[in-house]
This record gives sequence, C-alpha cells and structure tokens, in this order.
Amino acid sequence: KENVLFGNPKAILTPHLGASTAEASIVVAEMAANQVADVLQNNVEIHVVN
Repeated sequence: KENVLFGNPKAILTPHLGASTAEASIVVAEMAANQVADVLQNNVEIHVVN
C-alpha cells in the first residue's frame, strides 16, 4: 500500500537530519581518515560497503 503522504500536495517530506551536527561531521571525518590509514598499512578494513 502506498503512503498517502506521497500524493498529498500539502505534505513536504525531508530526509532525517537529526545526526547532522558539527560534532558528528568531525567524528565521520576522523573515522574515514583512520580507515584509509588502515588500508594503506595493509590492516583489515571492517566497515567496507559496496
């Protein structure tokens, strides 16, 4: 069954942004940098998603 909000011209749908904070951005950047360093040092990568 299709959600009735999708066809409602008065509904405005937006993505969830609850975790979009400056602190969260810093943590994500640090995690990405650490993962790149791990790969370059031939360590096992645990957060790979294709």
